[in-house]
Amino acid sequence: MDMYKLSIITATFNSDKHLPALIASLRAQTCQDFEWVVADGKSSDGTVELLNEVTDLKLSWVSEHDFGIYDAMNKAIQRSQSEYYLVIGSDDVFSENAVEKILAALQTEPPLDLLVGNVYANGKLIHMQKGKSFSTVPAPL
Repeated sequence: MDMYKLSIITATFNSDKHLPALIASLRAQTCQDFEWVVADGKSSDGTVELLNEVTDLKLSWVSEHDFGIYDAMNKAIQRSQSEYYLVIGSDDVFSENAVEKILAALQTEPPLDLLVGNVYANGKLIHMQKGKSFSTVPAPL
């Protein structure tokens, strides 16, 4: 399997109504240097059939029973073949240059441990509360 700089992780369960928009946003990326890894919780709608139809993206997926979204995410992370991963919900979408911007932001020295970005919902920018950076918070003893 090819090694990518970025894996996009999605946990799904009965997501056939939402996945087409996410798939369209992945297809529209200005940079296609990523793999999409999906862990599906044994959906009974058309999710599996929809994933089977995706042949133009670097997609790795599994559909099997899980113990919830975090178990599914962990399964997908274990399947990923990249240095970095990001998690996106099956009902979310990327802007067309999101992967390009993420990969550019990861080209820092020293390398980043964590990268966060802006999220838009209903046309509005949602700001994260600012606080101490992860690197300046003392580790517990």
